[in-house]
Amino acid sequence: MSADMEHSKSIGSLLVRRYDPRDWQQMLSIYTDGVMEMVVDTAFRGLKYHPESLLLYFLFTVVLCARYYYSRMVICSLLERVVSTDLKDIDKYLNSPDHCLWVAELNGQVVGMVAAHGNQTTRTVTLLRMSVDKRFRKCGIGFTLGQTFLQYAVAQEYYTATLGTTAYFPAAHHLYKRLGFHLVGTTNGYNTAGTTPSVLQRIFYRVRHHHYKLDLQSLD
Repeated sequence: MSADMEHSKSIGSLLVRRYDPRDWQQMLSIYTDGVMEMVVDTAFRGLKYHPESLLLYFLFTVVLCARYYYSRMVICSLLERVVSTDLKDIDKYLNSPDHCLWVAELNGQVVGMVAAHGNQTTRTVTLLRMSVDKRFRKCGIGFTLGQTFLQYAVAQEYYTATLGTTAYFPAAHHLYKRLGFHLVGTTNGYNTAGTTPSVLQRIFYRVRHHHYKLDLQSLD
C-alpha cells in the first residue's frame, strides 16, 4: 500500500465529485492559497537553482552594507568634530554677539535646539545645529526654533540668512521653506570638512548638499 493511500485512509473517507456552483468560494480560497505558496517557493527556495541571481543579490547586499558603513563613519566623524570643537566652546554662544544658541523646553525637558553663527563682514548669519527630539517632532517645535533664529537675525541687522542640509526627509525641506528660505542650489559632497575621503568613501558615501538662503531685509 502506498504512502498516499495510507494518508488518505487516516483522514477518513474521501469523496471526489463533480464541481457544484456552491463550491465556488471554498474552491477559490484553496486555489488562491495554493498559488500564493509559490511566492516563497520561487523567491527563496528557487535561489539554489539560479546562482546568477544569488550573485546579483550578494553584490546588492554588499553595496547597501558599504553605503551604511561609510555613511555611519562620515556622520560619526562629523558628530565627533562638532562636539569636540563647536559645542565644546559653548562660551562663545553666551558671550559673543555674533553667536547664539537656543533650546526648546517642554514641561521642563529640553526637546530641541538651534544655533546661529554670524559674520559681521558679510552681514550673513547661518542657521546651524537644528535638531528636535524625535519623540516631539511634528509639534511645531522646529518652526518655533526657526522663528526664534530669524527674530535674532533681524534684530542683529544681518542682511542674509543661510543654511545647508544633507537631509533627504521632505519634512526638513518643508520646514525651511515655511520659514521663508529658498533653495538656491545643490552640490554633491563626499566628505565632511577636515577629513580626507578614501577611494571607497568616495564611491559609497555620495550625498547631496542643499543650500538655502533668505533675504532678511524682506522681513522688515
